Amino acid sequence: MTRRNTAETASQKAARVGRAQGVFRRIRLAERRQHEAVAAMEQLRVSSIDRGEGECTRGLVIIQPSGSGKSEAIKQFKAFVEAQPGRDPMRTPVLHVTLETAGTPRSAIVSCLEALGDNYAQVGTEPVLLARLKKAIAAEGVEIIVIDELNHCSQKIMGRDASNMFKNMLTRGWAPIVFSGTSAARRLFTDNRELRNRCQPQLSLVPLDHRNEHDLRSWESFLGGLDEQIVATGLLPETSGLGAPDVALALCETCRGLIGEVSLVVEDGLAAAVGRGDRRIRITDLHRSVDVRYVLAEELDANPLDQLLARR
Repeated sequence: MTRRNTAETASQKAARVGRAQGVFRRIRLAERRQHEAVAAMEQLRVSSIDRGEGECTRGLVIIQPSGSGKSEAIKQFKAFVEAQPGRDPMRTPVLHVTLETAGTPRSAIVSCLEALGDNYAQVGTEPVLLARLKKAIAAEGVEIIVIDELNHCSQKIMGRDASNMFKNMLTRGWAPIVFSGTSAARRLFTDNRELRNRCQPQLSLVPLDHRNEHDLRSWESFLGGLDEQIVATGLLPETSGLGAPDVALALCETCRGLIGEVSLVVEDGLAAAVGRGDRRIRITDLHRSVDVRYVLAEELDANPLDQLLARR
């Protein structure tokens, strides 16, 4: 273990660890399931490119738990489309909209307009704003809309009105829409058969199951790749064995197969290792993170890494 200079102040240590965490969060891995989600969104976009005037469009539904990789897949898709040859950087082919918590049709329209850079998105009645949005979608060259945090609508009393607005946008052919949210958003489609019939579910981001051998191999591969990237980016000089079968299994069980959650646990471990000047993340670091994030929060009765800690 390489110890840091004891003369280092608390603020200097905090800055050093913070920089390492920033680098870690920018690591991007080629995760198969996210590629499948990107491919499904691209297929939806292309299928509507040559549609006729007023021809209806379709939707894609990505309803999965927080941490399943939805947001990362959306970012990858947006970057992929914008990087295509011949793209005008002043246009907005992928309109990525994060809904406000108000969850009303008007707030959804405002969110769309704000995502398009409309400085007066809050000014006007709902019908006026909706008409302005239709014009902006055409003027900005929007080829597909991604509605993120859809659950903010489903949890509100006006959720049905919001779902009807989105259904009408598809029926009138404004643009294809990707609907992304947690399981709470499922209600919008359960209660609105017409909207549901215009959409196709996308299932590639279902959490990995630690009891399924194929899923577990994918999980090990992801953690092993993450481990290698930590070294490749210079964050630590040695790999930490994150993809080892016993470690991967315990982390998969802990994080319920959610990529986003295990990334948080690994980041906690990285911060601890960098803070003390270690060469690698230790099992004790991961164990402590799981204790704090899951056991103390009463999401788990026991720490799945207990046995690993006892053996090391």
